[in-house]
Amino acid sequence: MTQVVTAPIRPPAAVRTAFWLAAASIVAGGVSAVLIFFDIDLMYGGHGNEKVAYGSAGFALVLLALQLLLALRMRAGAGWARIVLTVLMVVMLLAVPGDVSYLMGHTRSVLGMAELAASCLEGLLALGYLVAVHLHGTGAWFRRR
Repeated sequence: MTQVVTAPIRPPAAVRTAFWLAAASIVAGGVSAVLIFFDIDLMYGGHGNEKVAYGSAGFALVLLALQLLLALRMRAGAGWARIVLTVLMVVMLLAVPGDVSYLMGHTRSVLGMAELAASCLEGLLALGYLVAVHLHGTGAWFRRR
């Protein structure tokens, strides 16, 4: 009896690149959310908006965990995860200009500037994900699964 050993099917390079860009964007978003926790006193200075900022940062961390799960499913070939992650990345990209304009007007600390840089980096990496995941040839990977 002959045993056939098959090698695992590897996703195309564009899908692997899209996964790593999504993962890097998620990490940058996590850094930005964590920096909010440390910069709340400097940004809000006891004006009563701290609870809103904590809630916003907590929601961002939950959303980032969901994005990571979607990125893992997308890399495995789940077309639905590709679509949902694309929608989430587009929504996040639409929020970046508002984040940047708010942080530019209200940030005077080093932590705030680091949060601004992380937010911009998150947007650029998400844009790279959107390009890579929709390159020619990636559709076949998702149709085969």
